[in-house]
Amino acid sequence: RQRQMCIRDSYYDNVRLRIGNGQDLELFHNGTDSYIDNNTGNLHLDSASNIIFETGSSAERLRIASNGNVKIGTGAPNLAVGSGLEIDTGGAASIRLEDSGQGSGFEIQNTGGVIKQRLYNNQPWTIEYGGGEKFRIKSDGQLIHNAENSSGHVAEFNQTHASNDARILINS
Repeated sequence: RQRQMCIRDSYYDNVRLRIGNGQDLELFHNGTDSYIDNNTGNLHLDSASNIIFETGSSAERLRIASNGNVKIGTGAPNLAVGSGLEIDTGGAASIRLEDSGQGSGFEIQNTGGVIKQRLYNNQPWTIEYGGGEKFRIKSDGQLIHNAENSSGHVAEFNQTHASNDARILINS
C-alpha cells in the first residue's frame, strides 16, 4: 500500500516539507529563498535526458548532458572531441582557477576573437611534462627552458614565416 500526502490549498512560508525518518530530506521556502536540504546520504538528481538549471524566467544557465558533458550557457554542449566543459556566454567568456590561500590565479579568456591566458600576483607560467618542468615564462617576460635561462633570441609576436605561423625560437 502506498502512502499519499495531501498538501493544503493555503500557501505558507517558513514551513518545511520533511520526507523520510526524522529530517532526512527537507524542502523549504522562507518567503524569499527556496532550499533542498538533504541530511542523509547522497542527493541524486536523475533524468531520462539532460539536467538543466534555469534562473529568472526559465533562462537556461547550466546543462549536464546525458553523456556527461557540461555546458555553462544555453543549449547542448558542442565539444569537438571527447567530453568535458564548455562555457558559452554569447560574448567574452573566462575560466578562472584561483588559490585564494596563496593569492594566485590563472585565467583563460576568449574575448573579441582573441584567446588570452592571464596569470595574477606575479606567478610564473610553466609547462611540465613527465613530471618535470620544460618551459617557464616569468612575470617579467623572461623565458626559461628546461630550468635554465634561454640564451637564444625569441621571435617577435607578429613575426611570420613561410607557413604563416607565429613561432617562438629558443637557442636558434
